[in-house]
Amino acid sequence: MAGRRPKTFFAHITQNHSILHNFCFHNMTGKATMGLDSETEYVMNLQSYLDEHGVHYQVSRHQPAYTSQELAANEHVSGKKVIKPVVVRADNQWVMCALPASYRVDLNELRLQLHAEDVCLANEQMLERLFPGCELGAEPPIGKLFGMPTLIDESLVKDDLVTFQAGTHTDSVTMPLIDYRRITHAEIAHFGRPS
Repeated sequence: MAGRRPKTFFAHITQNHSILHNFCFHNMTGKATMGLDSETEYVMNLQSYLDEHGVHYQVSRHQPAYTSQELAANEHVSGKKVIKPVVVRADNQWVMCALPASYRVDLNELRLQLHAEDVCLANEQMLERLFPGCELGAEPPIGKLFGMPTLIDESLVKDDLVTFQAGTHTDSVTMPLIDYRRITHAEIAHFGRPS
């Protein structure tokens, strides 16, 4: 897989950055909707985005889940079917990495896959700035909504349905993996390791 990673990965993303940035900040953090809190508004905007792209999905409300593994337990699905977003900065470019809840990111392998000099995890303060309207740790793994590319670990290409947080610790979305890949325009790489 390493040989398939284009050296122009970031150049491709930079072309669309301003369009994605405008979508993110005008559509995801726009005017308040009928007195709803920002998390509820975000879930509604996420649903609108999925509807606009013709995605068949289901939104579930569940007990609070503060980790992807807890979400898997609440939804009664394998951790391999729950997408965990991990945001990294690779050579000053934010990248959303999507991998199964039961996996962890191998930062060194990710650096090699991206042909980057430096890769580091986003801290909590940065996550709050990058994902306005989302509860910390409940960000949906759709980087395009937030002006960043999405990179999917190759272990996610095997499942038919995937589940992920919808911006809150009590809401999740389940959808076909093929639709998830279509709306994220994600590159596939090998950077996840079983936890």
